[in-house]
Formats: sequence, C-alpha cells, structure tokens
Amino acid sequence: MTQPRRKDSADLFIRNYREVLHKLRATAQQAETLTRHILQDLAPRIHLIAARAKDYDSTLWKILRKRYNNPPQQLTDVIGIRVITYHAHDVGPVIERLLGDFEIDMTRSVDKGGDLGQSAFGYRSVHLVARLKGHRSTSPEYATLASVCIEIQVRSILEHAWAEIEHETVYKSGVDFPADVKRRFASVMATLEILEREFLALTGERDAITDEHLESYNKGNGKSVEFDSARLIAFLEYQWPKNPGWRYHGKYSSPFPAHIEARCVAALKDAGLGTARALSRIFRTKRFRKAMSKLEALEVVPAQQISHLALILLALAVKNSNIFRRYLPEFEQSTVSESAKWARRLRH
Repeated sequence: MTQPRRKDSADLFIRNYREVLHKLRATAQQAETLTRHILQDLAPRIHLIAARAKDYDSTLWKILRKRYNNPPQQLTDVIGIRVITYHAHDVGPVIERLLGDFEIDMTRSVDKGGDLGQSAFGYRSVHLVARLKGHRSTSPEYATLASVCIEIQVRSILEHAWAEIEHETVYKSGVDFPADVKRRFASVMATLEILEREFLALTGERDAITDEHLESYNKGNGKSVEFDSARLIAFLEYQWPKNPGWRYHGKYSSPFPAHIEARCVAALKDAGLGTARALSRIFRTKRFRKAMSKLEALEVVPAQQISHLALILLALAVKNSNIFRRYLPEFEQSTVSESAKWARRLRH
C-alpha cells in the first residue's frame, strides 16, 4: 500500500482539525485546571493562568507559513498555556514548580530573553514544550491531556503586554518594517524593561516601610497609631518574633491568601483592635492563651509554629465572633476556626 505523501498528511490534518477542535478545547480547560493546581502555592505571584486550543485559522496559517509537512509532530502549541506573573523575577519559581509535573523537551523549548543577550532589547518570554510526566501521565483521568504536546509560556505582565502588541503589529502583519521603525519597537521594549525594574524596586519599598515600623515598635513607639498592613505585619514580628509571619511565608513557605492582611486590618479595626496597644492587650488575656493551647492541641504544633495569621484569627474570635465570620468566612470550617469557636465559648 502506498504511504501518503508528507504534503497529503498536512492537508489531511487541516481537514480533520475542525472536527477535533471541540475536544481540544476541553483538553485545554483540563490543562488550565491542572496548572492552577500545580501553581496554587505561587498564586500571589501570578496575575493570570489561561489555556486555549489553537483555533483553525491560526493553525492553518502556521502550517502554511512554516511549511510544515508533518503537523502532528511539528506543531507544539495546539494546546497552549499562559502563566503571567506580576514581575519578571517570579518567572523562575514558576518554571521550577512546573518542572516537577511536566517533562520538558529542551530541544524545542525557548528562553527568548536568554536568546537576546545582555545588551539587546526585544521579546522576552520562556516557552516550554511539555508533556505530563509521573503518575498523571498514566492516569485515565488525564488520558487525553497526556497524549498531546503542550506549550507553556511564562512571562511577566509587562513582557506580556509587549508580546501581545508586537505579535499583532509585527509578527502577524506580514509587513517588512524599515530599520528605523524596528528601532522604535526596540526603544519601547527598553522602556518596559526600565519599568519592570522600577516596579520591582517599589515592591521592595513595602519591606523597607515594614522594617521602619518594626524598629519603631522595638523602641516602644507607635503603639497607639492605627494599623495599616505594614504596621500590622511589623507589630506581629515584634510581638511574636519566632512565629512564622507574612514575610516568612512569602519567602520560605506557602504564602498566606493574597491580600488577606488588608482584610485582617479592617476586621481588627471593627473589633476595636486596630492598634498595637489594643491587640497586645488581647494577646495577654487568659481567654486568648487558652485558645492558643487548644490550637496547639488541634494542630499538634508548638506555640512558636502558630502563624501570625492564625494568631489574628484567634484574637478576632475571642473578641467578636460576628466580625470574624463577616471578614474571614473562608476560615469558618477550618481547624483554626474550630479552635476559634472553642475560644469564643470561653467568654460565656
């Protein structure tokens, strides 16, 4: 029997692609759900996770433009996932986490930023050509996903903004822009890199402000000033220096839920615990100490390993259970909440 020619294989692939596209879209949704699960501990660093199946027109044009004669083997982005981080320095930790669950084809993966070199400006993004590995690759649950190649793009928000505009304006347009226009594109990218560094520096200012408040508390000052997030984090580091807090969890462990410190500040203010002086009084009460002992027993951890967030939950539960439920409902069924409910009963 005569084997089909390579060109015939490409034509057949295109003809069949419309029919399988709906299944590929379901596969893409499964890939997105799995990626969210894998990266859940890094959620505060991630702006967006989105997956898509390549649409028919884009697939046709890529096969024609690249002159692919064996699309099933040559197309690596039929299923594509984008992971958009807040900052460029968050890209590395995301990739490290993905390497634990995906087998990466290094020969076809690309680090666009690394390719540019230190003195060049342009499109910076990491494209990983990946397949599932480990137990998921043999699980019936992921049978469809395990059979396809996935392209995972990881980049920051600013890199993503550049990529979208440049891809649409230059790459897809088919226009051969003159050198002076290309230089203008490069100058825009250079500006975005400056912005990236400035945003990162401004993020570091939060730590500097928190350190200033911590120094103030160490000197016995500022205990009557109302909390903001930085003051609350600093006070907890002052009051409970050996217990893991927001900054510890951000660097060495699973971070607390994103922006929950702002809700904690609002809840503490509503409960009349909005200053270091008021909160420290609650920490010294017999009710709070009993609640801590109960939490130690429930969690089977020593007091010095109880997180700053758990300490805030206990303080709110002891002071005002309604405010606790209103501001932090997601902890209603947690072990911490069970201990908090026990702590509230101490009031009666």
